[in-house]
Amino acid sequence: MPSSELLSRLKALTDRIHRYGYHDWFTVVVVLHHETGGGAEGLDLVDDWSSRGRGYKGRSDIEALWRSLGKHTGDTYTISTLAYMVNQEGDDWLEVCDSVEPQFERCEFSAMESTVPATLDVATPSNPLAKYSLRGMGEEIKKMAVAEVHVLGELALQGQATVLYAAPNTGKTLITLNLLIESIRVGRINAEKVYYLNVDDTVQGLITKQAIADEFGFHMIAEGWRDFTVSAFLADLKDMIDNDTAHGVIIVLDTLKKFTNLMDKGKSSHFAKFVRQFVLKGGTLIALAHTNKNPKSDGKPQFSGTSDIVDDFDCAYTLRVVSHSDVSGEKVVEFENFKRRGNVAPVASYSYTLARNASYLELLLSVKPVDEQSLELIKKAEEVKTDAEVIKVVLACIAEGINTKMTLAREVKQRSGISNKAALQVIEKYIGDDPGQHWWTFEVGARGAQIFTVLARPSSDGAGDSGSVTG
Repeated sequence: MPSSELLSRLKALTDRIHRYGYHDWFTVVVVLHHETGGGAEGLDLVDDWSSRGRGYKGRSDIEALWRSLGKHTGDTYTISTLAYMVNQEGDDWLEVCDSVEPQFERCEFSAMESTVPATLDVATPSNPLAKYSLRGMGEEIKKMAVAEVHVLGELALQGQATVLYAAPNTGKTLITLNLLIESIRVGRINAEKVYYLNVDDTVQGLITKQAIADEFGFHMIAEGWRDFTVSAFLADLKDMIDNDTAHGVIIVLDTLKKFTNLMDKGKSSHFAKFVRQFVLKGGTLIALAHTNKNPKSDGKPQFSGTSDIVDDFDCAYTLRVVSHSDVSGEKVVEFENFKRRGNVAPVASYSYTLARNASYLELLLSVKPVDEQSLELIKKAEEVKTDAEVIKVVLACIAEGINTKMTLAREVKQRSGISNKAALQVIEKYIGDDPGQHWWTFEVGARGAQIFTVLARPSSDGAGDSGSVTG
């Protein structure tokens, strides 16, 4: 334990140091830690002195640095450094010490300036970035981190911002609720920390989902109820950020367009900034959003709005329908990741019932994952079915005299509602001379034009005809 005389000297000297740049502040803290052996008396001195500065945030911030200095391997500053800093303030360090201990003995420390490490230039103003330095705050930052637990299947991680883009009626809300409930049921997440903001629903839909929330213990929030408004959401988010109450909280926004204008770059960027701060404080946010009406050139869904949400969020997926079968009574959908951080699935597929009279709870319970092998079989079956429809269109076009390759592709695109690339792929896929697997062939005409004709199909009695296409 440091002597009372030493503590009096240290207090007297620090009281005369009025510069509060981070460099100076950190130097004083290192001195007091060294001279008091990292004891509580030294921490009290640091807290008292720091509280006079404008950047003071409370003792807890100082305690984290104080503890970390026990492992400090950098320069060690002594009381001589304080004496030098007091002299730079324009005071005589000896007179300062005499004021608390009369007849304080002058000690020899000639060439004082040379004993100060070259890295410490107390006469130079602190760099403006120094006040933001996180040096010594490693333990505080660790407190904000959350475990990378999967919140929605393998689509979203705790401690991240994830956005799911899908067209209407693809099942994004249904699957999100199902996966959320499963994570609660198996204990991966705490239901008390889950807030589902349902602002895109009917009253009947809200009643149904509220009953589900009550059963599994998570919070359902809706605009117009208990004074909640979408416009106040950012203020609530900021409150959690400022008061450190975001840690472990999981928020689902259904749907994102209600909370910000996705077509406005400035507004969506401003919104994403607050989400990023929320996530850095240990929060988790999952947003459900819409895709454009028109897909990309490869036929895949295109997210709606500017790129700011995707740029600032950790993970982004699009959801599309793979199979919609009245025969099997199921719809199969696929999530495809196009931005990810951490251990999330690149693709994930689910199915759910299409039973017309099924209740929402029955729909919810029908959701199940589709494995990769099954998904490939479903995709191949859908490809055959899709090709059959396009083949019919190609055959009709050729019969009408629309029979040169590029003209044929454009017309097939128009009639089938598929991309030009997809139309060309089907045309080229079924060119050949084998009626068992091909549908048409072509001859090269003037100027290299490919002129298509339909292959004769073998019939059961051996007479050739144009055959038929079955789906």
